[in-house]
Amino acid sequence: MKVLIASNLDSRHPFGQFTRPYFLGAGMAEAGHEVANVGLDCSRVTFGPSWSIGHASLRRLGSAITAAVRRFRPDVVYAHQNLPAAAAVLAARATPVAADFHSIPSVEWLALARGARGGELGRYLAAAAKARAAERFVAGRADLVIAASTQMAEEVARRYTPRTTPVAVPNGVDPALLDAPAPLAMPFAAGTRNVVATIPTAASPSNRLALDFLREATLSLGDGPGTPAVHVLGSAHGPAAPGLHYQGFQEYLLPWMDGADVCALPYPERARLYGGARNKLLEYLARGRTLVTTVEGLRGLEEAATWQGVSVTDDDPAAFAAALCAAAAPNASRLDVERALVHRLLRWDVLGRRVVEALGPIAGDSTEPQERHEPASQAS
Repeated sequence: MKVLIASNLDSRHPFGQFTRPYFLGAGMAEAGHEVANVGLDCSRVTFGPSWSIGHASLRRLGSAITAAVRRFRPDVVYAHQNLPAAAAVLAARATPVAADFHSIPSVEWLALARGARGGELGRYLAAAAKARAAERFVAGRADLVIAASTQMAEEVARRYTPRTTPVAVPNGVDPALLDAPAPLAMPFAAGTRNVVATIPTAASPSNRLALDFLREATLSLGDGPGTPAVHVLGSAHGPAAPGLHYQGFQEYLLPWMDGADVCALPYPERARLYGGARNKLLEYLARGRTLVTTVEGLRGLEEAATWQGVSVTDDDPAAFAAALCAAAAPNASRLDVERALVHRLLRWDVLGRRVVEALGPIAGDSTEPQERHEPASQAS
């Protein structure tokens, strides 16, 4: 099968919205299928031709998709998120389009609006209306909808009645992260207790709300003996609190995750994500890290609430702080047993093959791997 992925993939920011299209594409390519990409910056993509457009706009995406379809001749366009999917529906012409819903942004904007006032409220309501219109257009015009969770697939079907029943393919974990040994060098001083939370605030309003919640929890920790330090990855600055440290973007997260006593997902209900499990949740679990999370932070993998080494609190910062202290204690439960389950179910290469199976019916069932060859030319 020849698959053209259209997305907001941005190699300058290799996390968040980069992760799903990149690793699903790599999984399909590893299985022997030809995969090309249209994205914002495809410089990290090494598994096929790519077209980088610089910044997102309907016109730029549409033009690049038209050019890619003409040159690559895909069996199907697999478009991620609202704007690339809308562009693909308009530009792919006779080529079938599968739309991937990472989340349902209209629901998330409305959740943010519930706690907003004045001009901020107006912006959130306008964003919700715009997202809802795009979702309805994409779901109604695409040949197939793939969603990042079963719950979201059911919700897309209920709200927008797409042409066929949506297929759920969850998020996964980078095989390199699953298989990597523990790093030799750790970023923390010996004898200290440390909490790590990956919160790139530039990525979403949800992350900004999570950081505000984490600051409140850090203030509740106090500064007594044995109090863990809290480290935020992905943001260079933010609201201050004693014991709260901003580490900025980290190219290599493994030393931070493996060196921490606790990994945290401090997402209150008002920071609701209506999508699949957060990538950082899956990464923490894949490394067998002790985890403290809110109910919202565990969304998409709720069964993990019963796993040993996972602590779930409500939206009370003091309760979250108490759970951090308890989880950082030397005798706290650790998450080891369930790591094998995460490895078995959530490998991106396995999930990439599931996507191929879902795409087969709209791509003429051309699901057998084809002979790989290098493209004659590559745009950037």
